[in-house]
Amino acid sequence: MKINISKETYTERWVEFGGCEILIKPYPVGLNDVRVSSDQNIIISGDQRKRIFMDSVKGWRDLTDADDKDIPCTKANKELVFDYNLGGIGGFVYQYNSGFESTLRAELENLQPGQDGISIQKVNPATIADDK
Repeated sequence: MKINISKETYTERWVEFGGCEILIKPYPVGLNDVRVSSDQNIIISGDQRKRIFMDSVKGWRDLTDADDKDIPCTKANKELVFDYNLGGIGGFVYQYNSGFESTLRAELENLQPGQDGISIQKVNPATIADDK
C-alpha cells in the first residue's frame, strides 16, 4: 500500500458557501467518535458533530446579520450558528468534513503505479514445493 505522508492535507482553506466564505480546517478522521448500531448504521452524536464544527471552523467572511453588519467568528457566534444550523452552515461544514476523507481516498486510488516517481512494485510469485 502506498501512502503519501508528506502531503499537507489538513491545511485550512477558504470554502465558498451561500454567499460567504468559511475558513475550514478539515477535522482529523482519527478523532471521529463514530458508533455502529446493531443494524450496521453509523451513529454520530450531536456532541461529536458540534466538536467537529467548533474545531473545523477557523473563520468566516461576508457573513452578516439582518442589518448587514459583519458577524465576528467568535466561540459564542459559532455555537449559535451550529446549534440552530443558521444559514445551513452547520450542515455544510459537517458534509465538507464527511466528503474530505473520501476525496483523499479517491486521490490516492487514482494515482497510477509509478506516477509518483516510484517504480512499479515487482511481483514475486511463490515457489512451488515439491511433492514427496
